[in-house]
Amino acid sequence: MSEENPASKAGRNPETANAPEPAAAAAALPPRPVAPPTPDINDCCGNGCEPCIFDLHAEAMGRYRAELKAWQALAGQTADASAGGPVF
Repeated sequence: MSEENPASKAGRNPETANAPEPAAAAAALPPRPVAPPTPDINDCCGNGCEPCIFDLHAEAMGRYRAELKAWQALAGQTADASAGGPVF
């Protein structure tokens, strides 16, 4: 009975023969964070609420940007300046 050479897996060298396949690594990645919806200008009551709906949205965007940055690090991507929507 012959034993298969681990380096023969897809022509990889022995050091990487047992490394997870790229598809398997991508399957373990959590879903990409989704930006919170931007409130419409008419969603604000105009009464000077503290916090205003736009303040809450700005806080949610800060959390989203942090989550996206962490996700991109896991995915091996670089940060995209356009990701994350508008800055208020």
